[in-house]
Amino acid sequence: MSNRKSVIRKTSTDNTAAAETMYVVDLYEDNRLVMVHAQAGSNYNLAESVARNWETGSMQMLTE
Repeated sequence: MSNRKSVIRKTSTDNTAAAETMYVVDLYEDNRLVMVHAQAGSNYNLAESVARNWETGSMQMLTE
């Protein structure tokens, strides 16, 4: 398996009327950013799960 890591970032949505906190997970493979996982309304536990699944290989990228 290749070298994988993830970084969880806390950010907010762009909706100025009702800005909402969300967590974004940057997914790296061989020290290259390969995907940014962002989901509005997400919480830290979901972000941790995405990060763990990526790092353990449970989550794969779809390729053509």
